[in-house]
Amino acid sequence: MCDEPEVFEIRGKISTSLLSPMTTYIAYLVFFQAFFVNIEDVTSYIEYSPIEVFVGIAGSNNGQRKTVYFLQEYQDGDDNGFFPKKWTGLLENEFGERYVWLESELGEFFNRGDEEGELLMIVKTTYKDGLIVQGIEIMPKKCK
Repeated sequence: MCDEPEVFEIRGKISTSLLSPMTTYIAYLVFFQAFFVNIEDVTSYIEYSPIEVFVGIAGSNNGQRKTVYFLQEYQDGDDNGFFPKKWTGLLENEFGERYVWLESELGEFFNRGDEEGELLMIVKTTYKDGLIVQGIEIMPKKCK
């Protein structure tokens, strides 16, 4: 009998011809934790849960493979733990319980515009408790 947890996998793809050429895109996993009520409680459930990700051209070995976390380091040097990089929206159910959509950055992709194919994004994790996934979102990286 094997005690290894089952892997939960999500795949998304989009034709590179639909993306603007000479543009860097960032892929995000958009999700929320179904059984927390207080926003501060989110960190106690998924703080250290790893996500194995791939972002790159399907069939290519040139993609970005790495491990990220549902909640990423807080950026201002505060040691309050892990918090999502972006809060994307508030959801309220019929009982008045509120949930916050969260985004976790998966990786970047630069679309030169001369490659034909599909941008593939793969997310693998063993964490599933109360996880509600809206999807994978890609957005142009903002210039600083």
